[in-house]
Amino acid sequence: MSLDIIFGWHLDGLSYPETTSGRLYEVGGLILGPAGLSQQLALRLNLAVPFAPQAVRIAKYLRALQECDDEKQFYSASFKLDPWSTASCLLVMRDQLIAAGWDGKRAADGSPKLRSFGRVERIAYPVRSPAETLRAILYKVREERTHRYPIKSIKLVTPPDLLPAAWQEILAQLSHGLDVDQIPLRNEFDESSDLGSIQAFLAAGKKSPLNNDGSFTLLEADDEYQLSEVVAAWLSAKTPNLDAVVILRNGPTQILDAHCARLGLSRLGRHDKSRWRSALQLLPLMLETCWLPANPYRTLELISLPGGPVPRKLSYHFARALRTEPGFGGDCWSSAWGAAESELRSDFSAESDDPLDIEGRIKSTLENLRFWLEPVRSDPASGMSCDQVVKVCRRVMQWAGSNLANPEASEMFAHAMKAAQELAETISACGLKTVTKIQLDRMLDAVAGEGILPENWHAEDAEWSLLDHPGQLWSGAKSLLWWGFTHSKIALERFDPWTAMELKMLADAGIELERPSKVAVREAYAWRQALLNVEREVLLCHSRMSKGQTSNIHPLWHEIEDLVYGLNGGVIEQAHRVLSCPRSKIGHSVLPLSEVETRSPPGAHRYWSAPMDSINERSEESVSSVRLLFGCPLAWTLRYHAQLHPGTLLLVPDGEPLIGDIAHKVFKRLMEMPAHEISDETVAMIFDELIASVGLPLLARGRDVERESAKGFIVESAKTFLQFLRDEQLIVDACEVRKERAFRDSTFVGNIDIVLRTKDGQRLVVDHKWTKRPKYRVEEIRKSQHLQLVAYNWLDALESEARGAAGYYLLRQRRLVHCGDYALRVGQRIDSAPLEQMWERIEQEYDKALAALKKGIIRAAGVPEGDEFTEEKQPFSIEAPCKVCEYGNLCGVRALRNG
Repeated sequence: MSLDIIFGWHLDGLSYPETTSGRLYEVGGLILGPAGLSQQLALRLNLAVPFAPQAVRIAKYLRALQECDDEKQFYSASFKLDPWSTASCLLVMRDQLIAAGWDGKRAADGSPKLRSFGRVERIAYPVRSPAETLRAILYKVREERTHRYPIKSIKLVTPPDLLPAAWQEILAQLSHGLDVDQIPLRNEFDESSDLGSIQAFLAAGKKSPLNNDGSFTLLEADDEYQLSEVVAAWLSAKTPNLDAVVILRNGPTQILDAHCARLGLSRLGRHDKSRWRSALQLLPLMLETCWLPANPYRTLELISLPGGPVPRKLSYHFARALRTEPGFGGDCWSSAWGAAESELRSDFSAESDDPLDIEGRIKSTLENLRFWLEPVRSDPASGMSCDQVVKVCRRVMQWAGSNLANPEASEMFAHAMKAAQELAETISACGLKTVTKIQLDRMLDAVAGEGILPENWHAEDAEWSLLDHPGQLWSGAKSLLWWGFTHSKIALERFDPWTAMELKMLADAGIELERPSKVAVREAYAWRQALLNVEREVLLCHSRMSKGQTSNIHPLWHEIEDLVYGLNGGVIEQAHRVLSCPRSKIGHSVLPLSEVETRSPPGAHRYWSAPMDSINERSEESVSSVRLLFGCPLAWTLRYHAQLHPGTLLLVPDGEPLIGDIAHKVFKRLMEMPAHEISDETVAMIFDELIASVGLPLLARGRDVERESAKGFIVESAKTFLQFLRDEQLIVDACEVRKERAFRDSTFVGNIDIVLRTKDGQRLVVDHKWTKRPKYRVEEIRKSQHLQLVAYNWLDALESEARGAAGYYLLRQRRLVHCGDYALRVGQRIDSAPLEQMWERIEQEYDKALAALKKGIIRAAGVPEGDEFTEEKQPFSIEAPCKVCEYGNLCGVRALRNG
């Protein structure tokens, strides 16, 4: 059976009409683009071969370049600095030559560049691609001009002179045995309509006034949400005649799909590819954790990966460890392994009575976990062993393959397995023994850089027709909706790698490379082709903002804006104006909009209510919980009784909080050492050890100054503190000690940094603070608001039966501020209320606050009562924590204060 073929440069994929005859169905007709037609010809000429993935092709070409590199080639300098990028760039140039008909020999002596390409081509490993197939078809049709093809005719949508030279010759050779003709664009238009006037202008440059008759409309909006709502309403108004609508999806349609679903319309299903799909993240995340210094952020992301290799039941222990101490050698990390082993032992013991089987399963599971969580790490500069990369790829393939065995498995696992396999093949083909971090990142980008579509990206069945490129509309359509009428994504070369002399040499040898100017002209022809093939109505949709960025209008608009603006246009509609009118008309359709009742958003509330006796004492109180209760009872209720917490899954200590934690650990180590063994070098060594084990974020690139500055502060701070101890003859009684004491019907707990004792038995409780602003701590004591010092002093008094003194040691400032019954000769004493009296005030305030909560009265302290803040004075006043509170949106204070 002979075929009738419609051929156009953009017709690989969707098309309208969908048959060569324009009927609903037919036999013996194909609509093809260059990929489709080359495949058809290759099959009939026995030239079809499988293509290698692009990343593998780059790797093989890199190996060939390496073998040919004698440090005198035109690419030698670039290849030495970045082999992968150089190979990738040169392979694109090589494919350009091959697709134009180059055989690796002609014009190979014309210039150093062409000589290098010829030399590499003679020893190149198999790097088959569509370029080789096209060249093979070109050679074949040259040799067999009378070859009989099962093709009756080829109708060209794209003019032959806009096609690459190789395609022009192939079609010219085919024309000797079959009909090859061009389909002319429409040249007769109804100029009484706006659409006809614009079509006449595009086709022949003829200008005529526009009447604003609705046949041609540009719909603009401030964002995609406004635009989607109007467009969905327009489609709904077209419901009886949706089969006459062609939708050009020139951008993602997720937001439009949501509005269509609300109106009972089908989903258009256009999504962008993304490399951030969860299953695809395991390979890059795992490889990222294999570099030094170890990155706790990436490990935490790997642990938290949905469906990842770390079982959810065990991942909690490791995630909590990293959120407490961001490192892999500290106490928290070791405890996490112990907790995971205990959990596994409990689970396996419930399934088996055989001790050997239980121990074997525990050992196997822990070894698998260590591969993912504690991999072999390499220096980014010297590079990672290719064997290590392949080993990671194989483990990822095993993980993805085991997930595919599940009947409900996501197809993402198949993509993940394919990406890992392709990277392993790429590494094996490149011929390198080690790869640097930059090289590996480039390979990963080549393997998975384009990403994949989500699983629910498919369009739903609908009466309308869908297209993805203007060039796919090759014949008459009734109505066109051009969604995403924004700047074209056509990629034009900004730098031409070929000199005029090289182009002439190639042309003299019969090899004509396509110029970027022809690509631009061909693309512009396709834009006009879409508008010229519409008979009744066009709606162009443009959002001024897309994904948070300014979006420029499509270049096609610049061709017709002179006609629109200069000749009584009025064809531009604004989405916000349409939505403000209950009966708006877009084009030929009246939109079915309904007025929405206006409601004010919820306001801020000072007093909230709860059932009587539903809020009671906690079983355990601490300084932080009591401070929050005094500062804002609502925040205390939401956190401790409603268990409403902010998401901290990927939160790792960093910056000032992390430095403060490390400083506490440094002082703990120092206080456990004999005083004569402590020196500046000792403090610096302890700091470096802790940074490597529990402070990894500070080892990240670019943080050397911050890290060394913190080390200097801590070294000097330790020296000053030790001098305080010597001057006052203080003895360290306890360090980093947890203390508990009965408090009302609960227990009060606290972690005291240091408890010091004088020779005569007086005690001093010291809390270390790493802060940039010491004024806050000083004022806190002066105003008798130092709840932490009062509470810690009370906890310590259980053993000593004496109040003694309490204070803060400000690490950055090397300053000791203190208060209490005992006067020190060192540091700064600040007058405040007696510690015992203050604790009595705390108990009274606690009883009062809890009594109100038991009655169901919950106060949001930061919300004003009426028009003024009427914060009543409390016996122990704590400022409402609104500046750092996570619940400001719930009580309304954040909107109130920002407004």
